[in-house]
Amino acid sequence: MLRYLLVASLVCGLSFAQEPGIRTATVEVGGRTVLEVRAGIGSIPPQTRAAAIRNRIIAIARDTSIPLTEIRIDTFEGVVVITGGGFTITAISQEDAQAAQLPRERLAAQHLDAIRTAIAEYRENHVRAKLPVRIGQIALFWVIAAALLWLLGWLHRRLQVRLTAWRESLKQSADEQKVLKLMTATKLRGVTQSAYRVALAAAFLIFLPAAVTFTLRQFAATEELADTWIDSVRIPLVAMLDGFVDYFPNLLFLVIWIAVIVMLVRLNRVFWRWVALGAVILPGFHKEWADPTGKILAFLLVAFGLVVAFPYLPGGQSPAFQGVSIFIGVLVSLGSGSAMGNIVSGIILTYTRAFQIGDRIKVADHIGDVIERSLLVTRLRTIKNEDVVIPNSTVVNSAIVNYTEAVKAGGLILNTRITIGYDAPWQTVHKLMIDAALRTAGILPTPEPFVFQIALNDYNVAYEINAYTDRPAEMADIYSELHQHIQDTFNEGGVEILSPVFNAVRDGSHTTIPGSYLPADYKKPGFRVEPS
Repeated sequence: MLRYLLVASLVCGLSFAQEPGIRTATVEVGGRTVLEVRAGIGSIPPQTRAAAIRNRIIAIARDTSIPLTEIRIDTFEGVVVITGGGFTITAISQEDAQAAQLPRERLAAQHLDAIRTAIAEYRENHVRAKLPVRIGQIALFWVIAAALLWLLGWLHRRLQVRLTAWRESLKQSADEQKVLKLMTATKLRGVTQSAYRVALAAAFLIFLPAAVTFTLRQFAATEELADTWIDSVRIPLVAMLDGFVDYFPNLLFLVIWIAVIVMLVRLNRVFWRWVALGAVILPGFHKEWADPTGKILAFLLVAFGLVVAFPYLPGGQSPAFQGVSIFIGVLVSLGSGSAMGNIVSGIILTYTRAFQIGDRIKVADHIGDVIERSLLVTRLRTIKNEDVVIPNSTVVNSAIVNYTEAVKAGGLILNTRITIGYDAPWQTVHKLMIDAALRTAGILPTPEPFVFQIALNDYNVAYEINAYTDRPAEMADIYSELHQHIQDTFNEGGVEILSPVFNAVRDGSHTTIPGSYLPADYKKPGFRVEPS
């Protein structure tokens, strides 16, 4: 969480940082503040004046031939200036005096004392005789920094060894609270690792800039580089800090608003979980609707939260930010037309209760068990163990046959048809087909199977056996066994399963009417030959 807050703060600072707009600039020499510049001169801002004053002070300090007594206050054409060695170090204007709320002469005296002190210290600190001492100080500083970092790593390693040993001892113990203590040890180990990473990053951010600055300031040739290094780090940090302070009210609102949205989403999830478990009953609301309804409401809550929070986001009022947001929205809308169609179709399928997970259904030419139903696709597993992924828009636009739902309504009727010649009595065909159905495993004896004569064709009669089952997932096996028993019963009954084509001559040909309908004295007619 700390890492995310730091990143958020940095983003806020960068997003809202503008020109620092510093009204007061400091003149620093050798890491020490000499004086403050509170006003500009004409179009020259205070920070530019401060940089110029600093450069002049350093130039005079490096020229040891200029004694401190030559640095004095002069008045030139009504302007109070501080000079030294022929240089004008700074001028004290009436605006400077008003900003400092001091008389101009008194302010000039204070600046003179500060400048002389800074030059004296600079010369004292940059004497060649002190070079070995400075090198020693630099080495000592780096050794101390390295030792502190090593100590931090050593403490982390020791703590990790102790926590690891504690966790291993818990694994072998028979304590009743073993699980709780083991979780605590594991959690502590993770927390210490995170704390070590944060502390190590903070140490580097503190020690490395400090060590580099201290080293550069020990030498006259690199002292200006040290100040430049400090300014390059300080100015962006100050700008980011100012931006963060300005943005803090919006950030506070966002934190509170996000907390509210998160709480509402969690309450929404808990409520619909109770509905799914039956703890909360809504009249006319089916339990299977609870999960998708909860997800839809959670999405709407998050979308509403984003709409409200958008103006308070970093750069939310920026025209560039708004333009990019509109561009991204256009891209998403153009590229997600089919996806949105599938999502809407998925919602329709949910609330029409066309099928549930595990149902055996038929969609278009695909028959299988529903193994997944999401907002975008429906996934079926066929009897060939093939996974078929069908877009929800295709499912909605196709006829859906739910075999499992038919079982709940009294039983699923399986049917198959055969064609038998007119010479076979229909009563015999009916009996043989019903017997074949009752022999088949998975066919219910009650309600009893029944037969339809669905067509009287030119050469045969089409019969259809209809039988009830409560095993829609075994449809393929039941059909296969039913066809086998139909072959067996017809063979046992002496009825051929074929679709004859008759080429009959009425003279001399036996009638195709079943024998039970013929008179007892029926005889096959003979051929008649008549003279032409």
